[in-house]
Parts: sequence; C-alpha cells; structure tokens
Amino acid sequence: MGQSQFNNNIRLGMYKILILTEYMDILLSKSKGYHYQLKKLGETMHTEKINSLEVIMLLLLSLGLLNHVIIIPMLLDSGGRDAWISVLASGILFLLFALLISFIMARTGQENIYLYLKKHYGSFIAWCLITPFCLYLFLSSFITFKDTVTWTITSYLPQSSSILLELLLLSLCIYAAFLGIRVIAVAAGIILPIVVTLGFFVMSANMSKKEFSLLKPVLEFDIEPVAKGMLVACGGFIEIILLLTIQHHLKKRFRWYQVILVALLLIGLTFGPLTAAISEFGPQLAKELRYPAFEQWRLVTLGTYVDHVDYLSIFQWLSGAFIRVSLAFFLLPDLLHIVNQKKRIFVVLGIAFLFLISNFLPISDMALYSTVYKYVLPGQLIILFVTTCIIFLLVVGKKKERRNLHD
Repeated sequence: MGQSQFNNNIRLGMYKILILTEYMDILLSKSKGYHYQLKKLGETMHTEKINSLEVIMLLLLSLGLLNHVIIIPMLLDSGGRDAWISVLASGILFLLFALLISFIMARTGQENIYLYLKKHYGSFIAWCLITPFCLYLFLSSFITFKDTVTWTITSYLPQSSSILLELLLLSLCIYAAFLGIRVIAVAAGIILPIVVTLGFFVMSANMSKKEFSLLKPVLEFDIEPVAKGMLVACGGFIEIILLLTIQHHLKKRFRWYQVILVALLLIGLTFGPLTAAISEFGPQLAKELRYPAFEQWRLVTLGTYVDHVDYLSIFQWLSGAFIRVSLAFFLLPDLLHIVNQKKRIFVVLGIAFLFLISNFLPISDMALYSTVYKYVLPGQLIILFVTTCIIFLLVVGKKKERRNLHD
C-alpha cells in the first residue's frame, strides 16, 4: 500500500511539471504570435525594443529569483536574527548605486555598453570592462540552472532523471533566447502578475502564524552579523547592473525614478520573505532550512480541509528560473554585438552544452551553496562594483573632454 501511494505521488509530480511546461510553451507561442514575427533567426534580435514597463517586469522576475529565494538562507546564515537589518542598511547603499547606474545610462545615451566603450576607448578597454558582465551572466544563469534542477529533484520529483530535467529546461530557455528579448519580456509580463498574486496569497494566508516579536532583540550579537549580512545582500542587489546590458533595447530613456522604483521593489522582495521566515520559523530553525521562502508554502491551510498547496510554489520558481536563464542566453551574444545567426547559435548552444556536462561533475548541493555564499556573491559584488565605477569615471571623463573641446 505504501509503495503504491509513493508511485502515485511520483506520477502526480510528473503530471504537474508537464502541465507547467506546456503552459510556458503556450505563453511563448502567444507572445510570438502577437508581439514578434521572426524574419531571420539572429538577424533582427539585436534591434528589438521593449518599453519601460516590460523592462521592470523582466528585472523583477529575473533578479527576484536570486533576491527573493536563493540568497535568503545565506542572509540567515550570515546575519541570523538581524539579517533583516542588513537588508535595510544595504538598501540605503543600493539606492545610491541605483542612481549611479541611472547616470551611466543617461551619459551613454543607452547605447550598447560594449559598442560605446569600443567606440570611445578602443577594443582592449571595451573587452576588459565587458568581460565581468559576461562572467556574471554566465555564472548567474548556471547557478540558477543547477539550483532549479536540484530543488526540483529534492522537492517533488525525487526519482526523476536530472539529465531529462536539464534538457527540458535548457530547451525552453534556448527557444526563448532565439525568439528574442521582446518575447522574453512579454512572457515575463504575462507570468509576473500570477507570481505576484501567489506571493501575496502565501503572505496573507500565513499572517496568523507570524510572531514578529522573534525579530527582536536587535543587535543581540553586536554589529558583526549585520555587516556580514550586508555583504550578502549587496551581492544580490548589485545585479541591477543588468540594466546596463539591456539599455540599448529600451524604446525610451529609462528615467532615474524608474531605476529607483526597481531598486525599492528588489529591497522589498528580499525583506518580505526574510522577515516572514524569521517570524514563522524562528531564527534558529530558519537558518537550518535550505529554501525558507518555499517552506512557508507548507504552512498554508485554507480552512479545515484544504492544505498542501505548496505545489503552487513550483510555478513561482520555474517562472523566475525560466526568465533568468533565457535572458542570460540572449544577452551573452547580444552584449558582444554578435549579429551573425550561426555565431549566435554557436554561443548559446555552447553555453547550454557546458551546463549539461556540469551534471557529470561531482558538485553537491551544499558544495554549490558554500561556493556561492563564500566566493561568488562577494566576488560578484567587488568585481561588478569596481567595473561600474570605472565605467562611471570614463563616462564622466568623456563629458569633460567634450566640454574642453567646445571651450
């Protein structure tokens, strides 16, 4: 009887993932039919334009997965009970950095950042400054890809083939990347309202289970945990530099207040599930959970007879992972202005192949977690911040140079 029930659960899990996959494919097909007509693969993708609302939705789904889900256990590990203070303190610095991004976008005229640097400072400088962006896109998409497959197997498809799941996810992401950023943005616009609705649902459903007194006492172990938590939070917030990689696809100028809006929303996306995890599970138990944001779904009950609605979290995670990896696949050749169809296909398929062969490497979930926590996030923060500051100085220097020429 137990074995039969277990087999039924496995089959039910497979049905759920197949339905969600088919739904995403339908979304892409509709987006393609209504918003984009593919003429020649790879020839027009670099000229596509999206509006400001689509950019905001794209960023919230792409960056939201990291800040809303992946770094929450790392914040709890580093900051403990005071992790929420780390997010608020980092948020102040983040808003200043967002203004810096807005300034660079305005001064570069929202050109392709690689072409702008190449035109004004030569190929060598351009390559040196664009390489960190490419590494970031590759690593962020790889971490998302591995985390998604691991979570899928450990959560609801324990006996599934990891290769099959990887091929399924990669196929969808490659397909979306070849369709272009406009299709990805429209798909994000369709998916995001559902994801947000589910987020508010789980928040309100668990409100009675939250003990906000668990957020205190403040600074129980002095300022050190807060400082460590700030390093993790800033490592997630720095991803707003993604705006520089897609700025040439914007129809109109992206205003400073729109950048600030994105920053505030990302702060909220981190602060919400973090405080919820502490208030629902307590700081000690929350630290031991691998995915606190999704463990909150297990607490949801609707009346006396309805519970186990945590399957809805599958849609949330897969939506964010799909948009995040698809966007990275599109941007890696696009950022380097590779317009040749065959070269774009070669780059994207090459990246996908590297992702696939990683399945045969002895990388455990905890090893990946530890690497991201100890090395990737701090390294990402330092390298991308320094790179952005150098670009800022170059842009300011170019402005002064023009002024001197006019004088």
